[in-house]
Amino acid sequence: MPMETTRTCRLIVRLIKGYFDDILSPFIIENPGEVSFVNIDSDTYSAAKTILTALDAQIVSGTILYFDEITGWGEMIEPI
Repeated sequence: MPMETTRTCRLIVRLIKGYFDDILSPFIIENPGEVSFVNIDSDTYSAAKTILTALDAQIVSGTILYFDEITGWGEMIEPI
């Protein structure tokens, strides 16, 4: 029996090569609206801060912020 769908969701993914300092401003100019989900996979605090500062006006109540570096720590193995 097929699953009943109540609404359609269109997934849009766009990969942009570059440093956050260089690419965020042009991206925000092209996409000035509020954001509902932000995947932060920056590896450093300073880069994550750059992202959050740049998106400050677009992050609203209900926006989901996903920090890649703070998930899955239970699976990490200590070095020998």
